[in-house]
Amino acid sequence: MLKLTKQAFPAARGPQSSDRNHLPIGDHRYCATRLPEQANGGLIDRGSKAVASSLVGQPFSDPKYFWSRPSATTLSLADGSSTPMPYNAESSSGSNLGPTNPDLVKAVQERIAALRKADPGNEAPIPVDLVTSSASGLDPHISPAAAEYQVGRVARARGLTPQPCGD
Repeated sequence: MLKLTKQAFPAARGPQSSDRNHLPIGDHRYCATRLPEQANGGLIDRGSKAVASSLVGQPFSDPKYFWSRPSATTLSLADGSSTPMPYNAESSSGSNLGPTNPDLVKAVQERIAALRKADPGNEAPIPVDLVTSSASGLDPHISPAAAEYQVGRVARARGLTPQPCGD
């Protein structure tokens, strides 16, 4: 299996003196032929302008949209400090806070309060991915449970009747 991997993915064997400067270009070309959308950033165009990426989450707070996972990414400032900047692709990382860290506990409590305030009649348990960030801080995906939790709020905000989801 390892031999096959090294043949199929030249980068797996490590940089060779003759191809050291060509690996990133070669890797991109290889990926672009097999996964063109992902290799090119999953860009979403509106007219001739890229407006978003299908691979990076966006912060939605309007009730008529499904909300993404929270993001833990930041913006590094010139003085060495940082400030929160959700879904900052230049600073992909999670919070690195453990489950008993008071800052994480406070952030989760604030996220729960915001979800309850946005949909006061919803007494269902809140799925964990709506209150915790992913390891990259950029993940645009939510679980089926997170989507189901938000259906009522989104439907009401759009003047629709919620319909049961099929299996």
